[in-house]
Amino acid sequence: MSQKDLVLRYLKDGNSITPIEALNRFNSFRLSAIIFDLKKDGHNIKADTVRKGKKAFASYKLIIGSPYQDTLSFTRYGVGGILR
Repeated sequence: MSQKDLVLRYLKDGNSITPIEALNRFNSFRLSAIIFDLKKDGHNIKADTVRKGKKAFASYKLIIGSPYQDTLSFTRYGVGGILR
């Protein structure tokens, strides 16, 4: 399963995701590229800016009720053996 698929599953379960979470959960260094591709595929994803001290980063969330969103829900996440 690709990193894109894993991120989409994670978002479909109602979670938000930040770049550090994507790195820790899915070994993904390019969350913004994955989000770009998901949006291009028709998924409605909202980005919020999170500020911690002097640092700022994005947090992404799938908007429920998007016209292209599947109704599937997934509960397992992992990275083992998915990287090519």
